[in-house]
Amino acid sequence: GRVLSSWQDDDIPNPKKGAPPGLAPYWCRKWVGVTCAPSNQVIGISFQSVAGNGLSFKGAPLEGSLIATLQQLSALQTLDLSVCNITGGLPVELSKLFNLRYLNLSSNPRLSGTLLSAYASLSFLQTVDVSGSRISGTLPTAYAALQQLNVFRAANTKITGQLPESWGLLQNLQVLDLTNAQLTGNIPAAWFDSLARAAVLRAVSAAAAPGIKPTAIIGLTQLTELRLAGNRLTGSLPDSIELLGSLRVLHLSGNAIGGRLPLKLATLIKLQVRDQSGRALRF
Repeated sequence: GRVLSSWQDDDIPNPKKGAPPGLAPYWCRKWVGVTCAPSNQVIGISFQSVAGNGLSFKGAPLEGSLIATLQQLSALQTLDLSVCNITGGLPVELSKLFNLRYLNLSSNPRLSGTLLSAYASLSFLQTVDVSGSRISGTLPTAYAALQQLNVFRAANTKITGQLPESWGLLQNLQVLDLTNAQLTGNIPAAWFDSLARAAVLRAVSAAAAPGIKPTAIIGLTQLTELRLAGNRLTGSLPDSIELLGSLRVLHLSGNAIGGRLPLKLATLIKLQVRDQSGRALRF
């Protein structure tokens, strides 16, 4: 509350088209970093704006009155907590912000804990960024339910385990950045192969995962950036990588991926970067 009460600006914007009669609430008019809809509901909060105006959270955890306040913002679509020096783990309460589209928790080196499977209920989520944090644990299989997800960034984290096969069902994913994490294992065949993906889809459907429709079988056809450098991945790239026709950036250096690069990789005419400076990758 003390942070929000000092989060102000002297500019008073003109009333928005369609706004209710009368003066808009104080927070819609004067709080820097607050975005309101014409209905005067808060739809965006950027705590980075607080930091940019010389204020600091000084290592505040995501809990208590702050989370209690956020929970009341049922229309919230954008939540930017980047570069705020926040501490502790990810609060499960954020999974109740069902209209959330954009969640940025990046550049908080004291933010820890794991990615919560409960966030799979945020069916409108389009962007998640936890880069530059101490987030650990594995990538939740349940995130395959985030069928609107466009961007997932978790570079420079402590995430371990294997790449989930189920993420091959993220049909709208465009950017996946897991650079310098601690991932192991192979790049899943289900990310490229439709038959393998069909088996995953059947398994996910049997588990009654919400939000996954049969159209997810098309897989990662929208993927433009795949950044996996600096992990501990093994295996080789399958020829079926050619099915990622929109791919422009492929970073795999610093892994133990072996074998020859698939010749069909040359058919990806949009591919602009092929950073394969790790061991034994060759055409």
